[in-house]
Amino acid sequence: MLEKGDIDIGREMTPTDIAGVSGNADIKVQNDVGGQVYYLALNQKKAELANPKVQEAMRWAVDYAGMTDSILKGQWVVHQAFLPQGFLGALTETPYSLDLEKAKALMAESGVSLPLEVKFTVRNNQERLDIATSLQNTFAQVGINLVLDVGDGAQGLEVYRGRMHEMTLQTWGPDYPDPHTNASTFAQNPDNSDEAGNTGYLAWRTAWEPGELHAMTDAAVVEKDTEKRKAMYEEIQRKHRDGSAFVMMFQQARQDAMRANVTGFYAGGATDSASYWTVTK
Repeated sequence: MLEKGDIDIGREMTPTDIAGVSGNADIKVQNDVGGQVYYLALNQKKAELANPKVQEAMRWAVDYAGMTDSILKGQWVVHQAFLPQGFLGALTETPYSLDLEKAKALMAESGVSLPLEVKFTVRNNQERLDIATSLQNTFAQVGINLVLDVGDGAQGLEVYRGRMHEMTLQTWGPDYPDPHTNASTFAQNPDNSDEAGNTGYLAWRTAWEPGELHAMTDAAVVEKDTEKRKAMYEEIQRKHRDGSAFVMMFQQARQDAMRANVTGFYAGGATDSASYWTVTK
């Protein structure tokens, strides 16, 4: 329909769709990002996963670029912080890449008995299973054997919200367009006891105590100076990225295709909805 001119815009095209219109001078592709982020949550009730060396090793054992260049092409981009691009203070730096030798060295320094076996809870969805397979392959090379625990979305969430996972692959999207929406859930946990039932806090779900980040997040949300607030969230994310129970990996990407004579389309980015009133042709 797009090629024939029956429609002007095709939303959220798949990699196959994009390949199909490639080279067609009558069609252009517009790239944008969404608000969802992919991450690994490491349950701190499992002592080995609370080991900082193990956590760091995992960050160096993810094939970020390999996945976004193949199985996730056009759908996700490498992103290693809890605030998606588009939010105040969002980090664009990506210091981690696949480095198996560094990951092996960290595992050796950790003092953990190898191989380390970890139950890996994953939703029964092809994209997630593809990511899980990639992680299973690279983690095995550094002495971490991931044993897949596959179920539907409801089952996976029940395990995660009940703090019964060991490691789980999840996505998270913001509830409102202010950085506190993600900072509060990733970097705060007012009561880490099982009885608290604070499922709204991802830190609680994975039994992680954020320490100083809790107070830093409280301070950032009430800071009135925008530049100062931006810097505060940047600091919170760096501390979280490098020393938390989470491995941040990807941010949602979008590819929209449209006729070459269409201008002014805004897909919404990470914080908004699509706008059509700005479109002309």
